Formats: sequence, C-alpha cells, structure tokens
Amino acid sequence: MAIATAEYEEDRDWDQYGREQLVLFTDASRAKKHCHPENRGGYAVAWRRPGHRHLENCFRVRAIELTCITNTMHGEILGICEALCIAYEYALAGRLFKGTVQVFTDSMETIKILSVLRNTEALERVVDDPAAKPIVEAIIWLSHRLRGCRVHTDLHCIPGHGHNVYPHQLVDQTSRDIWTGEV
Repeated sequence: MAIATAEYEEDRDWDQYGREQLVLFTDASRAKKHCHPENRGGYAVAWRRPGHRHLENCFRVRAIELTCITNTMHGEILGICEALCIAYEYALAGRLFKGTVQVFTDSMETIKILSVLRNTEALERVVDDPAAKPIVEAIIWLSHRLRGCRVHTDLHCIPGHGHNVYPHQLVDQTSRDIWTGEV
C-alpha cells in the first residue's frame, strides 16, 4: 500500500496508466468525553462502483456503529480496513483486475502509522495500542491480497473540513449519524 498525495478527481474511472480504479472515502467519529452515551462511535465508507461516475452523487455507503470505542483513531483504522475489504470483494468478483484502489481519509495520524508498515514485523515497533494491532494486521493482509490480485492500493489524506468533496461529506455525516440513531 502506498501513501500518495494526489487530490481527488471526481471524473476519473481510470488511473494514469489506464487501469480501472475504485475510489473509497472513509471517516469515523465518536462521542465527546463526558457525553451520554460515552464510548459510542461509528465509521462509514462510501464508494461508487467503477464505471458508474455518470451517476452523479450515486454512492454506496457502508456504516458501522461502534459501541465501545476509546478513541477516534480506532474508528479511522476500522474504516480503512473496511474500505480494503470492499476493494477485495470487487477484486475477488473479477470487477477490479489490474486496477487501482484509492482510499481517502482525513486522519493524517492513521496515514502516518500505516505509511511505515510493510509487514507485521514492523507492526511491533510502531503500533503500541493492543486494540489497534489486529486491525492494522488485517490492513496489511488485505493490501498484500490486493497486490496478489494485481490491484495497486493508494492511501490519501483529504482535509477534514472546509471542502466540498461530496463523498467525504457523506461519510463524515454518516459516521456520526450511525451512532446517534439518525440513520
């Protein structure tokens, strides 16, 4: 998995090499400290199927409520893991062969952690959070499996607020709505 700096371009179903690309957005949220219910949160992933960019703002969304989340980074890592699971589902179904997966998140902290991990040996040196380790191991496993399907994976940082990127706004709102009961 590579950490890339390219900006999101809404009109691209293909990467610069002519390969089909799947673009996913993920975000997480949790209740503020001393709020009821504490340790509640959620994450959401939004994506548009390859070849469907002509359907404006037509995104699929997968949102998960978390009932015991101690910090937002856990949700951010789970969101990236879920995004890679979705990409792997597409790859196994043969709908993403020799393609590119672009995952956008607003968590620079998570990107920094994942950028130094190439295998599980580096995991012990970088991730000291016992709750995050198995999730990061799953991300490493999924990125290797996608590479085995000849799918290139890039992880991008997108500003958290102050932009008009619809799919990120969608996951930002949905990640809050899922645990507040708004969905």
